[in-house]
Amino acid sequence: MRDELIRRNVLIVIIALLIFSLASSLIWNHFTRNNMQNELVNISVVVNEQISETTNETELQTVVKNLTKNQQWLTIVVANSHGNILIDSSNDSVGDNYFPNLSSDELNRANEIDVKNKHLYNKDNELFYITKLNDDIIVRTSIMIADNNLGILESLFFVFVVAIIVVFLSLIFTRKTTQNIVDAFNSVSSNLKLVNEGKYEEIDTVHRYKEVAEAIKEINVISNNIYTSLKTIKDDSEKLQFLINNMDQGFLVLSNKGNIILINNYAKRIAKVNEDVISLNIHNLNYEKIILEKIDYAIENNENIYFDVKINELGKIFYVTIDAFDNPWNEFSDTKRIYLIKLSDVTKERLEEKNKSEFIANASHELKTPITSISGFSELLLSSSESYSEQDINFLNIIHNESIKMKDTIDQLLLLTNIENRKESFDLNQDVDLELLINEELANLREPIEKMQLNIDLKLDIIHITSNEILIKEIIRNLLVNAVKYNKNKGSITISTYRNNKGTVLSFVDTGIGMEEKMLDKIFERFYRIDESHNSKTSGTGIGLNLVKQICNILNAKINVESKIDSGSSFSIELNN
Repeated sequence: MRDELIRRNVLIVIIALLIFSLASSLIWNHFTRNNMQNELVNISVVVNEQISETTNETELQTVVKNLTKNQQWLTIVVANSHGNILIDSSNDSVGDNYFPNLSSDELNRANEIDVKNKHLYNKDNELFYITKLNDDIIVRTSIMIADNNLGILESLFFVFVVAIIVVFLSLIFTRKTTQNIVDAFNSVSSNLKLVNEGKYEEIDTVHRYKEVAEAIKEINVISNNIYTSLKTIKDDSEKLQFLINNMDQGFLVLSNKGNIILINNYAKRIAKVNEDVISLNIHNLNYEKIILEKIDYAIENNENIYFDVKINELGKIFYVTIDAFDNPWNEFSDTKRIYLIKLSDVTKERLEEKNKSEFIANASHELKTPITSISGFSELLLSSSESYSEQDINFLNIIHNESIKMKDTIDQLLLLTNIENRKESFDLNQDVDLELLINEELANLREPIEKMQLNIDLKLDIIHITSNEILIKEIIRNLLVNAVKYNKNKGSITISTYRNNKGTVLSFVDTGIGMEEKMLDKIFERFYRIDESHNSKTSGTGIGLNLVKQICNILNAKINVESKIDSGSSFSIELNN
């Protein structure tokens, strides 16, 4: 910058000197010409006065000779009114035969009255002044126009010398001035570098130029703000990185191209990498094939996916969640969607769940036989109840009904265990008649529906789907039982099937007692039931909704629930077909 300022300053000085020299030459020529004209006019006035006082030609010649004696710079010409030259001081001859006549232009100029510019004119490097003294005499005086070339050359030489001196002085002062400014900029640059490195030093605000000093003060304030902000960001980033790296689960953020935006140490350990892998594609890491396939599917379909995966090398089971989000940093990136991936070690939990499931399965199998016996014998006794008292019959009915409920609970537990342990391979390519299954379950619940005087509204836009009949039947049965059980007398149940942009939706909407919002995240937990104030008139085991949730996982379906106290509940299942 300093060299550029010096070059520009020197160029400006040179141009200014050239303009000054040219203007000076023109002005000097102008004033010189004016002085010559004024001098010629004054001389002409004197000459004309003396010539006017002559009475004959001899006196006239004597006056002309005296005026031009011993000098060559002035020429006097006397002519008659017709333009015939009588006397020419530059020639000693006398008479008309020896001189050329005045030109018509000169006669016209001489005849002009009181027009000074007409009497003055240039010709052949001479300046002429011509006047008509009277009707008989015309006087023309002239002087040689001085050759100014030598003067111009001399002035140019002095201008050149002055230019060198001025440029030299300009270089010295410009260099000194620019150096002060450049030093200020260098101080600012050094300060900004320190700020960028996480350090801060205040710039000295003492400067010979007030504007620069004020600018440095402002820069100090801005630099301090930037340093403080960067330090805060760095501290927050280090805290966040510390928390992320010390999480007890793997954590990754991917772009919509599968490139790694963020990864913690836990996730690196699972992939057996130590080096920096930011910006690398997820396929460059040594993750299980199923994890990579699920990630590709989630990115391709922009879906959230949750699944378990066993990594044999580590001997652990991980629960993997893949969630899609709009990119909060979209302003600084061309990535519109990001994908948050979490890998949680659930080996212990899954082992406990497996043990619980095995215990429940074993217990259910052990209970199924006696319960079946109790149910069968109670039914047999009821069929021959003529000899029993009314109280005995009531007891037998209670035994039979409770054994049926117990048998249903055991069947649910066995199905739930089979689903969790994948002991059954469910065929998901069956043709399922939704209308038939819904009507069958409504028939099974006809007695409580009629007792509560419930209105059933069917809106079945979709009748057949491709899925598993047993699993879909369990979903319909459990959701319909809840819609009846927790409804109000003379309430209604709306059962709908329709298609949206993600697949087929199966919906159950009731006008029942509803639930608080805080309960909605818990109702799918096994054996969970809402508080006694809401379920005192109903009975249940808390297995139904957990079973629905497990079936939805098998079908890769999504369950949504909305509910308000005393306003009913709405359950909808989104099936991907």
